[in-house]
Amino acid sequence: MKTPAFKIADYFEMSAPQQKEIINQLENRKDLWGAIPFIINCLKKEGQPQVSPTDGGFHDLLGPGRFFLMMDEANKTGICPRLAAFVSLARNDEVDITVPGREKWTPWIGCVFTYPEYRGQRLSEKLILHAEEYAAKEFNAKYTYISTDHIGLYEKYGYEFFTEADTVWGEQTRVLRKNIC
Repeated sequence: MKTPAFKIADYFEMSAPQQKEIINQLENRKDLWGAIPFIINCLKKEGQPQVSPTDGGFHDLLGPGRFFLMMDEANKTGICPRLAAFVSLARNDEVDITVPGREKWTPWIGCVFTYPEYRGQRLSEKLILHAEEYAAKEFNAKYTYISTDHIGLYEKYGYEFFTEADTVWGEQTRVLRKNIC
């Protein structure tokens, strides 16, 4: 069996037809993870007028950022390779950074997901490293942050427990931080 050739792409640098294909790929498998419908909604509403503070496009809700995709070059679906994994990098995530003292907690790595058939190939790790390099270079960031309830998952990528914080939904979450300098 041939090993897939993977390529990292930025959703926001893709053509409109390619973006539509990515949304179709996400919609076809939205049952795999509860955050996928949220991601689809954010991508579909990107560039449209924001109706409410919680119902906008990616950049309206998360601020400046990127949506990095790991594409399986050996498996083309429609007009672009098949989506294997993805990660977001943005100014905000689910932690309320409007609370005084939290405004410097940025950028955030979020929406980390690898499709089941691609797991075990370290695609999430490659995407997280790519996002960290981008954050250091383009955002001049010293740290990146992750909001998660998982214990041990992101620690293997060098993240350390930083604090607990409220999310924008009023729930508690663990905040992890990694020095990327």
